[in-house]
Amino acid sequence: MLFRSEFNTLGHNFNSMIEKLKTTIAERISESERKASLEQELKTASLFQKLFLPSGSYALDGLDLVAHYQPASHMGGDWFSYGLTGDGWLHVHLGDVTGHGTASALVASFCKGVTDAFYRDRQDSVSSLDAVPLESVHQVLNNLLYNNDQSMAFMTMLSLALHLESGELRYVSSGHPPQFVLGQDGEVKLLKQAAKATLLGFKPQEKIVLSGTLKLKPGETIILSSDGLIDVAAQTGQKFNQRRLASYLGELKDSSPGDLTKRIKTELLTSTEPVDEIGRA
Repeated sequence: MLFRSEFNTLGHNFNSMIEKLKTTIAERISESERKASLEQELKTASLFQKLFLPSGSYALDGLDLVAHYQPASHMGGDWFSYGLTGDGWLHVHLGDVTGHGTASALVASFCKGVTDAFYRDRQDSVSSLDAVPLESVHQVLNNLLYNNDQSMAFMTMLSLALHLESGELRYVSSGHPPQFVLGQDGEVKLLKQAAKATLLGFKPQEKIVLSGTLKLKPGETIILSSDGLIDVAAQTGQKFNQRRLASYLGELKDSSPGDLTKRIKTELLTSTEPVDEIGRA
């Protein structure tokens, strides 16, 4: 009887163990299914975010524009937009929302939508660019981000307008790293923000002003990026900063915008730790 009792106990424990094992397997399968579903949703969201951005290339007589977008994860806080108004101005905007992931991506998409709305009605307009100045775009976005207590989002942003006929270039930078103008002789000029300018959403700003103007010469190339370009280049273990990047770009003076973008992708964006980057020439 003792043997049978012990046998029954062992059998009961074995059955109990099997039931627990079945429950554990079922839970792990359920968790795996949830992860797979979340992964698929993130991939879908990433695809829609990329579709929301404009084409990676744009060409007009005498102008080539090339863009590359590489988020740090499925979704990122970088965004860009460009378009041509009826009065001959090409406007380009590049924003970098703090952080990574879904929250930053949603804020980025919102900011791009607001920016596009400024210019949508002017695509066939013949009025002056002063009707919708770059400063106004930054002012509105700053107010929206700052007044939304729930978002806690900040953004650096650079906007420029280039008159295709005269070569006049105007730009506004709000906390964004200096950007580059590459000459045919290899000289690199910087597009810097105005004094006291800060990132958008950080504090109330009574008046955002134009950061600067210059005359773009034939053959010159404008190169814009988020801070991710320097960050990812620094992951190679070398000291890489704004000065090193300017020197590197100067060596590419004979490259077309398309070739220049390819060189940056293959020579600088090769880290296994991807970082948000948008390159434009």
